[in-house]
Amino acid sequence: MKPVLDMESSNRFFNAFKYTQTAQVNDKDVLIKLTKRAKKAMEMRSTPLFIEMQIYFSCVVQKRVLFHESFDFDSTAVTDKFSVAIRSVESQSCDPEYYAKNHPEKRVLDSTAAKKMTARELIVDYKDNNWIGCFSIV
Repeated sequence: MKPVLDMESSNRFFNAFKYTQTAQVNDKDVLIKLTKRAKKAMEMRSTPLFIEMQIYFSCVVQKRVLFHESFDFDSTAVTDKFSVAIRSVESQSCDPEYYAKNHPEKRVLDSTAAKKMTARELIVDYKDNNWIGCFSIV
């Protein structure tokens, strides 16, 4: 089972955020916080990691942080080791069982309102060989 993370628990269960930096994503500053474990795992990479902050509209609205080895959408390079992106997407269906298993995407939401949603803070950790993260939106 993959680790789950939310903004509230991140302060209690994470290692201290020793590494922070700001990046411009969609013309807004996003504060990025990495734990020591995440920083070390990033440094070991030979190719960049793509971190997607996703606002997922389905039966419920969900914020997800997805980690990709490659990414076919616009992203912002933060360092030579990782890039970040934020996308609002709509699900293919609202079948609760299918949604829980697959998180299907129907389309990217590109309305003016959807484009105004952006991240304020991204928190990333690396634990038990899994990337985990959470973000807050403005």
